[in-house]
Amino acid sequence: MQNNPLPVLYEDSDFIAVIKPHNLLVHRTELSTDSISAVQIVREMTNCPVNPVHRIDRGTNGVLLFAKSKEATKFASDQFMNQKVEKSYLAIIRGWPKEERGIIDSPISTERGENQSAETHYEVLEKVNWPVPVGRFPSSWYSLIKAIPKSGRMHQIRRHLKRLCGPVIGDTQHGDGKHNRLFREQFNSHTLLLFANTLTFKNMQGQEVFLQAPLPESFKNIYNHFEWK
Repeated sequence: MQNNPLPVLYEDSDFIAVIKPHNLLVHRTELSTDSISAVQIVREMTNCPVNPVHRIDRGTNGVLLFAKSKEATKFASDQFMNQKVEKSYLAIIRGWPKEERGIIDSPISTERGENQSAETHYEVLEKVNWPVPVGRFPSSWYSLIKAIPKSGRMHQIRRHLKRLCGPVIGDTQHGDGKHNRLFREQFNSHTLLLFANTLTFKNMQGQEVFLQAPLPESFKNIYNHFEWK
């Protein structure tokens, strides 16, 4: 039985880019109990043994690029390894950063306790002081952040933004349960508010390809409420 296809942003003879929804694994693992994955769905869509050339978290939705052959996989993977690909994310976080833009370059620890270098560039796009109390505070401050990772560590953006000023809303692993609950109650938001917005790479003909996913409904409701542009 075929799974529901994913929206296609770009396709040529070597690559296909789709919009991955929230709570869908990129690929199944031995530890997962999920019956489907993005890899499985895209393979059914293309009737081709595609491979993902990068990863995004299960809870994150947005642009996801696949290669249709070993040659295309290596071609794209080399671009990622040499930082020739640029990705940008949108995130709604608790708090206001002290600086409107900057670089977070603190290391990310692995499950084995090793520290890996990591770098994320960020820009504050919007801010709001929402007159709704959370805990002992009479109002709540939130920011819309554009994040550009220069490395690809696990949960890098989520962990870096938490170190910057506050966690991504909807993050049940690194986040704040009180603020997550507020967004569930006020906006019916049950997802991680981290969105893989754009991706720029070169196809095998050497042409630069810019991909941008449309803003998801989980963000639109909040944009409208806070009157963000």
